[in-house]
Amino acid sequence: MKFNPQMLKLARELRGYTQTQLSELMGVAQGTISKIEKFGSGFDESLAQLAAKILNLPVSFFDNQDTIIPIQGEFRRKLSTSVKQLNQNNAKMTIAERQLLKLLDGIEISANEIPVWNVDIEGSPSLCAQHIRRIWKIPRGRIDNLTTIVENKGAIIIPLSLQDMDGFSMYTTNGIPLIFINKDISADRARLTIAHELAHIILHLSCNVDSSRDRESEAFEFAAELLMPEADIRTQLVRLNLMTLADLKKYWKTSMQSIIRRSKNLGMLNENQYKYLSIQMSAEGYRTKEPIFFPHEQPSVLKQIIDAYIDDLDYSIAEIAELLDSSIDEFRENYLQNKISSMRKV
Repeated sequence: MKFNPQMLKLARELRGYTQTQLSELMGVAQGTISKIEKFGSGFDESLAQLAAKILNLPVSFFDNQDTIIPIQGEFRRKLSTSVKQLNQNNAKMTIAERQLLKLLDGIEISANEIPVWNVDIEGSPSLCAQHIRRIWKIPRGRIDNLTTIVENKGAIIIPLSLQDMDGFSMYTTNGIPLIFINKDISADRARLTIAHELAHIILHLSCNVDSSRDRESEAFEFAAELLMPEADIRTQLVRLNLMTLADLKKYWKTSMQSIIRRSKNLGMLNENQYKYLSIQMSAEGYRTKEPIFFPHEQPSVLKQIIDAYIDDLDYSIAEIAELLDSSIDEFRENYLQNKISSMRKV
């Protein structure tokens, strides 16, 4: 049996190991791991079996002969995110995309209705957000469930544990808009991240964007106008204090900090007022944990795909895990957390 050395590197990064750490766990020289990953030499069945045991993956994971294409897209992350964390997140998302494409083989999903917008020709990100609300027939005021709207227009949203990264957007190799969202962030932050990544899909991933443009600022501008339209929120941004900010958060389902930033960008707060509110937020500990919680929006497309395999195609959990080159436990953790009680046994 021939094993793919690229899959060893992908698996190592998935588990967050350096070459040195993996070599120590496997009881082999670091040079052995390095030569496998760089030159593809020496990755025999015994090493594949050992790596599978150490990395908690089926041996079939390493048997996949496809070329690993690094994911390319736009992401929202903290500046402090380490290279090791980025590599681990990229490995998680690369594997999730590969698994999604396997699941989609023979399954029909909604057509992509997410448009492309050229800022240089058609106007600002704010104008684009207004256009999206208009053509998608989104009523004025708060968007109750952004996740459902975005998925109904053809994107697939996949929650993953992404450490310090909030989200990532890309097109799959067969042209499906894909948004990864950190499942460990708050519901209000997740909504802003989905809007932010939607902006990247519409404004940046399908256009030739000049390197001088600030794509992150454009994405935030789009997200703010989509979630908090100026025409609807402006009159509410007067005499702001922590109590009124909390009330606004309840209605708009966006963070207090994002509302403060929106107020400043719309000219409703001057620099001193903005700093004063930010200091108050810090003093109350709200910069790290805000009050007012509401449920997370739940992506449904991936769940529907898994349901189709189980209910319509009569796959067992073990068979789907095998299809995805995943262990059963990891498949359950990644895909069945909200369905386990209703699943038939393996």
